[in-house]
Amino acid sequence: MTPSEVVLAFFADFWRGDLEASLSHCSHDAQFEFAPSLPYPSPAPMRQALQAILNDMYTKFDPATGMQVSVDRIMTNNSDVAIEYTASGILQNGQRYVNRYLTLAIVHGDKLVLLRPYTDTAYVSESLLKRAVSQ
Repeated sequence: MTPSEVVLAFFADFWRGDLEASLSHCSHDAQFEFAPSLPYPSPAPMRQALQAILNDMYTKFDPATGMQVSVDRIMTNNSDVAIEYTASGILQNGQRYVNRYLTLAIVHGDKLVLLRPYTDTAYVSESLLKRAVSQ
């Protein structure tokens, strides 16, 4: 698989909420770097980071409709992949969520070793983490 194919396969599994399938595309020591403004340790082991996102963020979406993601563009420079995508959906509180993300992914061989996402973290915190952090 090319680095772009690894990243697209990883995200397809993750956006479906399939943790184990997502991790199958990662090296055993893969890391996730959260933005400093988010309430998570960073860098974090990939399993820990993905589980936190699934538990704290994905659960905020209406279970009937879930979260939809569209890939806007993907750029590759050797093993470095930048993927820009938009996540949207209806939250359980009835509000609409729409946020654009840009994630740097580093692939070695056919395994993802690092994810470093960039997004509007204030919007993520207010929309998806407010209750998770205050609970």
